[in-house]
Parts: sequence; C-alpha cells; structure tokens
Amino acid sequence: MFVRFAAFLPAFIAAELPAQDSQLSSTDQTGNFYSALNLYTGTHEYIQIRKLDSGGGALWTQVRDPGVDQRAAAIASDPAGGILVASLMKERNRRAMVLFHYTADGRYDWQRVFPDTIDNIPTMVVTDRDGSYFIGGNARKGPRTVARLWKYDAGGNF
Repeated sequence: MFVRFAAFLPAFIAAELPAQDSQLSSTDQTGNFYSALNLYTGTHEYIQIRKLDSGGGALWTQVRDPGVDQRAAAIASDPAGGILVASLMKERNRRAMVLFHYTADGRYDWQRVFPDTIDNIPTMVVTDRDGSYFIGGNARKGPRTVARLWKYDAGGNF
C-alpha cells in the first residue's frame, strides 16, 4: 500500500504546485496586509486579491478572472487603503500590461490597459503620499530589453 501511495504522491504534488504560486504582498501604514495570488484553473491563470487586518483577520477577498491568462506581477497599497495590481494579460498572441485598483473596502475601482507593440513587463509598483502610482518594468524590443517607468495618479490617469 505504501509503495503505491509513494509512487502516486510525486505526481499529485507536481500537479498541484503550479496551481498556486507567486504570492505577492504589501502592507499599509495601519498594518493591514494585502496579497495577490496567481492561480490556475486548468485552462488559464487568474488572480486572487486579499486584504487582512493587522491581526490576520480577513477583511475581503476578490477574484480577478477575465477568462484569459492574467498574472499579477507587482502590487502596492495606497494611502487611502486601496491596492493597485500590475499584471500581464495574454490572449492568444496579444499581450498587454493591465493595472487594476480596488478600494479600501474591496470594491473594484478601475482598470487601465497598456497595449503596445512591444511586451511591457511590470516588475514593481510604489505609491507616494499623494496616492500616485509609479510602475517600473521592462519592455522587450526585439533582442533588447529596455527599462520603463510609468506614472499614474490616484484616479488611474496616465
């Protein structure tokens, strides 16, 4: 019995590991904890966003599943208690950097899609005290990679 179970176990673990990986996290000035977890349905990736209070109690959980591959790359909390997620979305051969924001109470607020002829890959997000977002990343132009910096105000305006 143990031999059969031991042979089954690596296959089971290998199948489960890709389903939950790349958890990103951020905290705010009051000690709340935010996380974005990339998940896999078996056909595409989607994102789960969660906010916990300073004691670890869940305040809200949201799922972002547009039905195509979308993967969180960076997150940051803002001074108002909301969270910005910088992600990559892929549908067939089209790719885009997508930013989306949730308010402090977990309400979906806005989304900005940054389509381009080159692959924009966000690697970090920070906010300033005014609530503006700075997204750093890379862009692939043929064989070269160049650094990019984007700035959005608190309302998501470029």
